[in-house]
Amino acid sequence: MYDDRGCDVFSINKDTLLPLYHKYRKWILDYNRIEIDHSLGVGLFNCYETSEEKEKRLKANRIKIKQSQINLSQVNTCHITHVLAIPNEFARECISEISETGFNIAIEDKSFDYIIKATKTEALALVDYQTELMFLYSKKYKGIYKGWSVKKLFN
Repeated sequence: MYDDRGCDVFSINKDTLLPLYHKYRKWILDYNRIEIDHSLGVGLFNCYETSEEKEKRLKANRIKIKQSQINLSQVNTCHITHVLAIPNEFARECISEISETGFNIAIEDKSFDYIIKATKTEALALVDYQTELMFLYSKKYKGIYKGWSVKKLFN
């Protein structure tokens, strides 16, 4: 497991890693989260996107990045906000799981579902990892991933 503070943890024993994973899961980098979840049998371990879903998601990301006019070769630190619509019966569990990943959560309670807005400050160049996570959380909790918006922090 790798975290964003430069701490690497190695073990071949799942029982050794699980308590550390649960205690420090906010520190795990987005690009490692799915791989680690699959290895430990937790979180998104049983969630996958099809090649068609992935292609559609990546194409939408490229279009949105281009529209943002943010240069990914320069400082591109942004507030990236993802919007998910999750049915009421799964919303609390979804909110709990996403909030353990370092995203800030805002919630709108609608009559049949919750609108979850998950925001993280990160380089826009890493948005593909974030959209994969949010798409899979939406799928896991039988909801819809509505997309993302971006606000650049520095000019």
